[in-house]
This record gives sequence, C-alpha cells and structure tokens, in this order.
Amino acid sequence: MRFYSRGNYLVKNKSQADFDGILLSETNYAAGLASYWHFHENPYFTFILNGGSIEERKKLSNACVPGQLLFYSSHVPHRNSNYQPSSRNFNIEFDKNWLDELGVTVTGINDVFLPDDINSKLMLLNIFKEYRQNDGFSKIGIQSTGLKLLSSISKKEKEDKYLPGWVKPIAELLNDCCDKNYSLRELSGLLYIHPITISKNFPKFFNCTLGEYIRRTKINRSLSLIKKPDLSLTDVAYSCGFADQSHFTRVFKQMTGFLPGQYRRF
Repeated sequence: MRFYSRGNYLVKNKSQADFDGILLSETNYAAGLASYWHFHENPYFTFILNGGSIEERKKLSNACVPGQLLFYSSHVPHRNSNYQPSSRNFNIEFDKNWLDELGVTVTGINDVFLPDDINSKLMLLNIFKEYRQNDGFSKIGIQSTGLKLLSSISKKEKEDKYLPGWVKPIAELLNDCCDKNYSLRELSGLLYIHPITISKNFPKFFNCTLGEYIRRTKINRSLSLIKKPDLSLTDVAYSCGFADQSHFTRVFKQMTGFLPGQYRRF
C-alpha cells in the first residue's frame, strides 16, 4: 500500500499554498487514471471542481461528481479509478502537528462522503475564494474557517445520534425536491409534523431559518448542474426552483462568493 506525505497526491499539484498548518492545493487528473490502494499522512477535505472518479474505501464505493465534498482521516486506505476528462479537485490538508498544538482532535471523526452537507460546502467555497484572492487577510480567514469546517463535521456526527425523528425526513425531502417550493402547510402535511414544531425548532437543528435552508439546498443542487455543458445558467436556475436566472445569480453570489459563470469556469 502506498503512503502519501504532506502535500502529495496521486498526481503533482497544479498549484498549492501553505498557510501555516493548512495546505491548500488544486490537482488535475487525466482521463482514465487509476490509483493503487493508499493512505495520507494528514486529514484533509477534497472538493470535486470538475470531472470525478470512482472511489473505494472499506466496504464503500462512491461515484465522485462535481460539487461533492469528501473528508479523509489520516492513514485511512482508499483508491480511485475511472477519472473523467478534465477532473480537478481542491484540497484542504491539515497538518497533524499544528492540530496537536491547538488541541484539536480528529481521530474520532469517521471517513465520510458529504454529498448533501451544504453548510460544509459553503465554508469550503469561502476558503477557496480566499485561496484565489490570497491577500494579507487570507491566512487568518483560511485558518479560522478551516478549523470551523473541521469542527462542524465532528459536531455533526455527534449530534446525528440524538436528533428528533422529524429532522432527517424534512432534510431529505428538501434536498431531494429542491426544484419545488413547498409552503409550510405543505411540508407539515407531507411529513405529518405540526407547523409550530417546524417553525419553532428548525433553527435549533439546522443553524438557520427554514427559508435560508431551502436556498442552501437549491445552491447545493446547482453546484453539480452548473458543470454540465449542455445546460445554460437559465436551465440550472429553473431546475433548482429559482424564479429566473437573475434571482439564482444573486443567491449564488451571496452564498458562495462567486458568480455562477465564474464557478463554471473553475
């Protein structure tokens, strides 16, 4: 089995920048490329910007597609195959020694695929924006958001064990049907949950209002659709339930820091 030390991946990084404890990089993969089983020295996140691959972990196999976020604990075996043309990833790698100095522990976090975790994706895209901008304020922004991202995954795993029975069904419905615009009464009827229960408790478990969460699910869906060359941005807007492209553009820029056209070109 192969071992990759800090900053090393299957291919040479197209670009990278070190922010004292957090190493950011972009990697490009040729079509059809495949890796051996391997593991990495440090924990890291990967965000699929373009293309994708088939990834295997212990009893898990997953088709990695644009807009998907994945987390890897250190020293956990995995392999990738069938890379698609123009595949490109953005990586956030945390130096273990730096985390130890800060007293941050990640050993309790399981390896996870995060296809619908829009909150984590928005934090990652904020880091990507800082990485691209890279001015005098980027370092502290990247470090603080990076630690918040790492903490959010750990917290989410712990909280998922104690959620009320209605939380996962409403999240699944809103994520699966992000092209629809349900009213509070419709949600209540579909899930047999009283409207007051939703209104009063939703922010407690989702860290945002119901309306804000619905916007986030629509943007989450758009992250993969934008990368489809056969879809116009207007098509993407309508597919995600926005009234028009202008509305979609405003919300996308507000949440990700990028215009949809900019994100499509990455």
